[in-house]
Formats: sequence, structure tokens, C-alpha cells
Amino acid sequence: MLLAVVMAVVAVRLAQVQVLQHDYWQRESDGFIIKEIPLPAARGAILDRMGRELAVDRPAVAVYVHPPRLTDPLGTARDLGTILGVSPDSILKRISECRGPFLYIDRQVDASLKPRIQELAKREDQAVGTEPSTRRVYPKGSVAADVLGFAGIERTGLAGIEAACDKLLSGQPGHAVGERDATGWPIPHRTRVIQPARDGTTLKLTIDLSVQEACERELAEAVKSNHAKAGCAVVLETRTGNVLAACDYPTYDPNSWEGTKQSTWAPRFATWTYEPGSTIKPLVAAMALDAGVITENSTFTCNKTYTVGRHKLECRHAPSGGHGTLSVADILKYSCNIGALQIGLKAKGERMSRLFTGLGFTEPPTTELPSQYQVLPTYLVPTWCATSSYGQGISITPLHLAAAYGALANGGERMRPRFIVATIDPNGTVSERPPVREGRVFGAEASRRVLEMLTRVVEDTHGTGHEAKVPGLVVAGKTGTAEIPGPGGYLANQWIVSFVGVLPAGDPRYVIAVVIDRPTGTAYGGTVAAPVFRDIAESIVTTLQIPIDNPKSDKQ
Repeated sequence: MLLAVVMAVVAVRLAQVQVLQHDYWQRESDGFIIKEIPLPAARGAILDRMGRELAVDRPAVAVYVHPPRLTDPLGTARDLGTILGVSPDSILKRISECRGPFLYIDRQVDASLKPRIQELAKREDQAVGTEPSTRRVYPKGSVAADVLGFAGIERTGLAGIEAACDKLLSGQPGHAVGERDATGWPIPHRTRVIQPARDGTTLKLTIDLSVQEACERELAEAVKSNHAKAGCAVVLETRTGNVLAACDYPTYDPNSWEGTKQSTWAPRFATWTYEPGSTIKPLVAAMALDAGVITENSTFTCNKTYTVGRHKLECRHAPSGGHGTLSVADILKYSCNIGALQIGLKAKGERMSRLFTGLGFTEPPTTELPSQYQVLPTYLVPTWCATSSYGQGISITPLHLAAAYGALANGGERMRPRFIVATIDPNGTVSERPPVREGRVFGAEASRRVLEMLTRVVEDTHGTGHEAKVPGLVVAGKTGTAEIPGPGGYLANQWIVSFVGVLPAGDPRYVIAVVIDRPTGTAYGGTVAAPVFRDIAESIVTTLQIPIDNPKSDKQ
């Protein structure tokens, strides 16, 4: 009788659990044995304009341990340290300090190391394991690092295009569910996908790997040989705004970004604002010619100094008595500040402001990378008109400068600098991005005349840019040697020197801008930056199939 009562009670309880409370206990069970598993999306690749890989995902494994299950923590730390190339003491410290049941040792280990880790896992059964992962790889090392940036351990872009286009590159992660046993260990083959991942979009850049490598090589040599603080170089296609190369020095390797200074992560060529100096003079001259403020036959007098209001301004390049009487072409060839400021004063503040706004100086130079800009002063007084006409009192980035000369070389029409030429979705569908016209800044005739004047800066042996002369090519260009503003005034004996040129001058297709920050010794744009321009141009003539004007010409 008692047994029957017990069995009846058990039956009632089973019915209660299995029928009346089925949903409740199912949820409780699921919460214990079912684990949601994230399915990461493959990050889109980044390619150069020829389809060469600049940033890609590679197979990897994540290595983890269950600290409570380890039978030999010291030996495990030693073996993992040997396999992974890290300090065993640091691994042991992390294991000892872990208060949970699970710890990642490294989430992006090269997949080739997996067999060695699996051998270790056999000795530490259910205490050491791996799971599939991926790691971001930059096959060319530091090449184009300043453009690419990098993605961090969480596969999120932290710098460069990786950061600016992170949403596009990342795709959409999915998720699955899997069962685990009473100890929490995953049960093999008991996983089902709920939402598949959608891989990220691949970016095809305007960057040409060969041009980029040439730029980086010549820039690094110049910065080091001149003991400069830093430098930037940009190569831009005038008719499309395509940036074929953009680099900084110092730079870094995005494969090992953790060990680098954060100050090197930002693309200096697009975020560093500086006063550009005399490279502004041709742009002011083109504006004034186009507006009819001056003509090619206008003349100006340089007596070494010029007083504007309470300020006495000086021409650094002039001999003791000044340059004397100068044409517009002479002002550019000799880089005369006094002649340039008189053009600026004739143009007046409103025209100067419209010029700099039209050239894009009051907005970021690109929307595809982290970038910076500075606003113009509110009060456009004569002193500002004078100093800004030779590039002091305004600030731009090297990318702004290259784009401005791109407009001059493109018949006066400014193209937006761009780094992305196409996107490729996970299905392989290619979407081209057309060039963007930002508007006309100069008339075509004024642009042509100023470019002709700029050939004299390089081709004439007395021109300040003669060191930029490229064998076999006629180049139009301009030097810049600018003071650096500091607390209470400009810094003594410290300069930013630059050269920006257009080639071939007769059929303007490319702009190369070089800016060097604080070289030591006697520093001028013509002696420091112009040779870098020349060396870059010589390196890329074949790559870009630039037509030679005179194969027999040489450096004189």
C-alpha cells in the first residue's frame, strides 16, 4: 500500500514536471546546456588599384584555457610561451589571476601553430583548446600604412581607411547555438546556425603600390639625411583626383601596431596643418589674373621690405637691395614675398577668402580618411591679405596643397581627392565610384599661363626650384620655405620646406607634393624638398608611362 502511494506521488510529480511545467524546465535546461555562438563576418579586403592585396584576413586560431581544469599550470604556461613566442611568466600570471572558468591566451594565432597546440591539449584534456579565428594581415608591411591604418584585436578599424570605412569593411556578424555538457564543455556536432554572417565589402583603392613604394623610399631617405622631424608626400592624378600615393615618415607597420606610438597612427598628410609658405603664390597669381586684377605684363617693385599698417614685412629670398622691378613670372621664379603681397593687396580680402574657400582649404581634404582643416580669420585685414599671399597666416594639409595644384593643372577645375575607386560586395559585384568635381576655381587660360610661368621656376638655372628638374621632362613647380608659428610669434630658425610640381607641364597629368618638417642646417624648399620631388618623379616615369619630352636632356 505504501509503495503504491509513493509511486502515485512520483507519477503526479512527473506529470507536473513533464506536462504542466514543461516550458519552464525547458528554458532552465536550455540556459544551462545551450550556448549562443557568435559567427564573425570576414572583413573585406583592401586592394590597390591593380588588385594587389594591401590588407586581408588570414586563417588563425584562438587559444584558450580553462584554468580550474589545468593539472599543470606552470608546464602549460611554459609550453604555450614556447609555441606562441611570448613570456611564460606573463601567461602564468594571467592564468593565476583568472577568476573565471575560461581565459583566452591569444585570439589571433597563426593557423600553422595549431598542431603544436593540439599536442599540448592532449596532455591537458579539456583544459586547453583552440577555436577558428582570423587575423588581419598587411602583406606589404609598412607600405601604405598611413593610408590603410589597421584593425585591432576586436576586428574594429582603429586608424586610416580601416577606421573611416569600418562599417563597410566589417559586414554583419551572425550567430549559432551549440550544446555543452554538464562541465560546460562544447558537445561536438551539436551546433546549428541561426543567422549566417554576411562578409564585409572589399575596397579597391586609387593607390598604386609601385608609386607608393617609390614615394616612401625617397621620402624616408630625405627625412633621415636632413635630420628632419617628419615629412609627407602625395602623388595625385589631376583629372580624376585619384591619390596614387600618400605617405608619411616616420611611419609604422600595421602588423605590429601595438608597439608603435599612437602619434604615428593618424595620416599626417591629411591631418597635419601647417603654413604652406610660397607654394601659395601661384594660386594667388592665377586668381588675380583670372579676376583681371593683374595682367602678365604687370610689374611690381621689391625693395627687400614692405610696410603694411604697423607691420614691416620682409622678402627672405631677396638680396640686400631687394629684387627690384619684377614681372608676375619673376615673382614666382625668384619666390619674392614683396611682389606676392602686392598682388594679394590688389586682390583684397574678399577675393583671397573666396580663393581659399574654392580650393577647399576650409573643409576636410577628404571624407575617406581621418583629416583636418582650419578656418579662415573672421577679419580679413590688409596684413592678412599680404601675408597669406605668400602662405603665412593660413594653414592647410599636404593633401590640400596637392589638390589645389591639381586644380591649377586641370584647367582651373578642382577634383575631390579620393582614395577609393570601387567597392566589391561579397558576391563579387563591383560598384565603381566616379570622380567628383568640386567646381571651377580659375579660368583655363589663367591656369595655363601660371603653369607656363612655373616651368621657369624649375627649368631656369636661377629659379628656386631648379633642383626639381627631371631628365627628359618639362616640369612646372614651386618651392616653399615657411616659418612655424609658436607661442608669442614664429619659431626662430625652424622651417617647413616644400616643393609641389606638375608633370608633364605640357600635358598636366600628375601632381607631386613634398613637405619636410624642420630639416636641420640651411633649409629651403629648393634645396631639400625639390630633390625629393625629382627622385620620386624619376622613379615613377615608367610605372605611370609618363611621356618623355626630350630623351637626351639631363640635369644641368
